[in-house]
Amino acid sequence: MSAPAPPPLPARWIGTAQCVHCGMCLEACPTYRLYQRETDSPRGRLYFLRLVEERESGVTGAIKRHFVLCLGCRACESACPSLVSYGEMLEGMRDRIVREFPGGPIARVFRAFFLRFLFPRPWLLNLLGKALAIYERTGLRDALRRAGFMRLLPRRLREMEALTPDVMMGPVEPLAPSPLPRRGRAAMFTGCVMEAVFPRVNRMTEALVASAGYEVAAPRAQACCGALHLHVGGLEGARSLARRNIAAFEAAAPDVIVINAAGCGAVLKDYGRLLAFDPAWAARAAAFAAKVKDVSELLDEALPSGEFGALPVRALYQDACHLAHGQGVRKPPRRLLARIRGLSLVEIEESDWCCGSAGVYNILQPETALAPLDIKMDAVARANPQVIVTANPGCFIQYKLGVKRKGLPCDVRFLVEVLYEARRNAPPRA
Repeated sequence: MSAPAPPPLPARWIGTAQCVHCGMCLEACPTYRLYQRETDSPRGRLYFLRLVEERESGVTGAIKRHFVLCLGCRACESACPSLVSYGEMLEGMRDRIVREFPGGPIARVFRAFFLRFLFPRPWLLNLLGKALAIYERTGLRDALRRAGFMRLLPRRLREMEALTPDVMMGPVEPLAPSPLPRRGRAAMFTGCVMEAVFPRVNRMTEALVASAGYEVAAPRAQACCGALHLHVGGLEGARSLARRNIAAFEAAAPDVIVINAAGCGAVLKDYGRLLAFDPAWAARAAAFAAKVKDVSELLDEALPSGEFGALPVRALYQDACHLAHGQGVRKPPRRLLARIRGLSLVEIEESDWCCGSAGVYNILQPETALAPLDIKMDAVARANPQVIVTANPGCFIQYKLGVKRKGLPCDVRFLVEVLYEARRNAPPRA
């Protein structure tokens, strides 16, 4: 008589069971390399997750601290030979932590304001972006800093204020028409932080995509991608935003959905997994995710070398974690930069080492976030670039801080900014 079939394993346990404890993830993990503690490595966190899922342990305060300390950079996924989906399990664990440790009144109000009120309303974020621009351009920000007002703020507010970026607004010149063939319709995912704080970069993205032969439009009904919610344990909020965005982009009927922010792109490409349990949305989410492309992927396919002009600069491209590890996109940005005449592309070891931004990690864990940033900036200083090029708003802000802290004589630019300038410098085509 054959033995009875074992009961099915819980989905989360199946994920942790993939881990064969080989240790390949250890040196890829920033927190393990910083602290040399197994409990702050992916392997250690998977062990805790298995204990919780098998009900051998609840989510204790100690377990919570180890997961909160994780940057969520997903470098362990790139290093893992067993293809463990660590990022997915981290999202689920953070959601459970928030439910079991909701925090005090201030934490609850913070989550309610940002997750349920502010970020689902793009118009309100854009209004805040305009207010920030006025605060900056009237000189009020500089005056308050010179007067020492910032020193009167609580430490956490001072740290947040130091990360406040310059708002990039203003018109963008259309690029010269290209003889390239028409390729179809592209829908631009404008994002929340990108459209509120860096709208000029979005306009450059639209101009580049249009010059590559696409008809470009940005659906008005779109909202935040949900990345922020996943970073801080708001899984259901992220799913709600996913449904809203899928419906908005279905109405536009695009051939491709283009995104210029690595963190947003990783989430958009993951909508199929995020809503796989929902029979009403699973197929629609998978169809949406299949159309998403980072702008570097799209332009790498569509723009040949002759479409770029000269831009003499020594540039260092830095991988955004959620582009390199989350999406597996490493070569397209470098190939595009290599097509620009006069641009010297330099590299450093561990270009995909996390800069410490990690979504909102540099706001929630500012001291820990500075440790990987300082390691990164020391390597940047040895490479001596004129400009650091990145493809994510959080990384852009973090590198700005790093350049200031180290006093380095270099600028920080979005990949799209560099490509747009080189594209504008292209010689006229017959």
